[in-house]
Amino acid sequence: MGPLLDGLRSVCFESDGCNLPWEDAVFKRTTSNRDWPGRDIEGNPQFAKRWSKARAKLCFVEGTCRSTPARMCDTMSQPPYKETPMPFDTNSLLWTGRSENHFRDRRIQPIEQTGPHCVSTVLAMLSGATPERFQGVVNTQDPVSWSDALKEYGLKLAYCPHDNRRVKFYAPELVALNDLFTVSYFTPSEPAEVWKDPRPKDGWVCGSHIVILQGGDIIDPARGDRVPALEHRCMEKFTKRIFRVVPANHPRGL
Repeated sequence: MGPLLDGLRSVCFESDGCNLPWEDAVFKRTTSNRDWPGRDIEGNPQFAKRWSKARAKLCFVEGTCRSTPARMCDTMSQPPYKETPMPFDTNSLLWTGRSENHFRDRRIQPIEQTGPHCVSTVLAMLSGATPERFQGVVNTQDPVSWSDALKEYGLKLAYCPHDNRRVKFYAPELVALNDLFTVSYFTPSEPAEVWKDPRPKDGWVCGSHIVILQGGDIIDPARGDRVPALEHRCMEKFTKRIFRVVPANHPRGL
C-alpha cells in the first residue's frame, strides 16, 4: 500500500453504514466514483484532498467517528493528514543568512567608460586598477571570469538569487542591504526585444549594461558619476545579473 494508506488504522463511512475492513471500504468508496478510480489512490499524497471534493467531507479525529451523514472519519497511526507543501517558491531574498557588511564604505572612484567597455570599467572601479587591465582577459558574458580577475585584489563576486523582473523590484532590498553590489540589466525596455531569439550569425540578442550599487547610490560607467539608486534609469529595465562583492576568502562566491 502507499505511505498514506499504510497510516490509516480504520475508516468509517457513516452514511453507508459500512462495516467492511478499511481497505475494502476505501476501494468501494473510490471505485464507485468515476472521478477517482481506485487504482489512482495508492501512493498518492493528495488523495484525501481530491477524495473530499469528489465524494465526501473529511473529518480527522483522534478516536471514534462522528455520526455525520456523508462524512468520512478516520484515525491515523501518524499525525493527521496535512497538505503537501508547495513544490516551488514565488521569490527569494537576494541574500539570506546572517547580517553582514563588507564594502559599503569602500572608496569607489567613478570612471567613465570608453567605448563598449562597461564590464572592464566596473571591474576597474571595484579593484582600483585600470579598465585596460581586464580587457581581453575576462569574457564579458562570463561572470566567473570577472570574479577570478578580482581575486587578485582581494575581492570576488557572490551570486544573488534573482529572475528577470524589472530592477525596481529588487532596488529597495539592495539599498536596505547597504553594501556593494553589481547590477546588470538589459537595455531594451520592451519585453519582446529582450526575449527574442538569438541572431543566427553570432548569437546576439540585445544590449545590456552593468553598474555598481553601493549603499543607496548607483555608480554608472556610462556616465562616470554617482546618482541615487532609485532615480537611475535602470529601475525600469529587466534584470540580467546581480552579484554581491565579497572578500576573496568569503564562503560564498563564484
